[in-house]
Amino acid sequence: MVQVHEQSQITFRVPDIQASWPWPRTLSSHYEEAWAASRDWFLSFNLFSPKEKQVYEDCHIGLLSGLTFALADKDIIRSGCDLFSIFLIFDETTDRMDEAGARNFAKMYLSAMEHPEVPRPQGEPIVGEIVRQWWERARRTANPRFQRRFINEFEAFTEGVAEQAGDRVNRRFRSIEGYFAVRRRSVGLKPTVVLLLFGPGVDLPDEALGHPTLAEMEMCCVDSIITANDVTSYNREQARGDDTHNLVTIVMREHNLELQSALYWIGNYQERITQNFIRLRDNLPERIREDVPVWNERLEAQLTHYVDGLACWVRGNDAWGWECERYFGKEGMEVKNGKEVVLMPKVASSRL
Repeated sequence: MVQVHEQSQITFRVPDIQASWPWPRTLSSHYEEAWAASRDWFLSFNLFSPKEKQVYEDCHIGLLSGLTFALADKDIIRSGCDLFSIFLIFDETTDRMDEAGARNFAKMYLSAMEHPEVPRPQGEPIVGEIVRQWWERARRTANPRFQRRFINEFEAFTEGVAEQAGDRVNRRFRSIEGYFAVRRRSVGLKPTVVLLLFGPGVDLPDEALGHPTLAEMEMCCVDSIITANDVTSYNREQARGDDTHNLVTIVMREHNLELQSALYWIGNYQERITQNFIRLRDNLPERIREDVPVWNERLEAQLTHYVDGLACWVRGNDAWGWECERYFGKEGMEVKNGKEVVLMPKVASSRL
């Protein structure tokens, strides 16, 4: 139960909503090397003030890539590090924009990916060149189909972020269903997991990747990321007045629940997601074999690796939420184990 302590401090407990996700925390042995190269590259563009640089370091982006892409090779982990830095700038910049501004900002990202061989225009924000360099490097080992898949999913992500910006500016709160319809795009998982397909020799057919069972499993993972991110980021976002797109706030409003009860509601919701993902995974190989015209052991191994990568992504993201210092400072593991959290007072929003 939410409690009120001295000086009217409101405290609550953050439930470990993914405790039953049956995949262990795994950290790639490549992550430190990949992160060192990525960090040096990204910071070479001198985007940050000293204070902003420290906030960036506290996000532990390399750890996020090492945990979520733990089963992938070093090049993909490096691409993940780069992409998460790019996402961070995109999210923080569009957080200060309206819907039209967010869409216009996204055009620069998409243009850089569509034409990585073309120098960026003079006077453009340096982010355009960052994206161009990243994409030129990341796409080298990827099948052209998967390159196009990433760009399409990234465009859908930016559309979701633009809609989110409109909701924020207008203080528009959606229903739970309406929220998920937007957040499933704006959370950014769909383009990110395409990197799992960027290894050399991966050629899963579209019939397999578009199979309804696999699509539902991907949606389970997207919803799992949403629940975990929104629970861990709620305190920070409500303090900045940026919680119109946070499931905790949405559930509190729709079901007329206090904060702690809303967190438990989300925990129960996540448990249903977990059980559905497990059920679908158990039946996936047979269904794929039935519906894909050409199938063999090599493709089945690629499919298994992709599904394991999805499951690893959910666990890795959850682990990062507790271990990074973005949401709970250095107390993340104590909070995970039941330590009370003080509800932060409202403050002015700041970059990063």
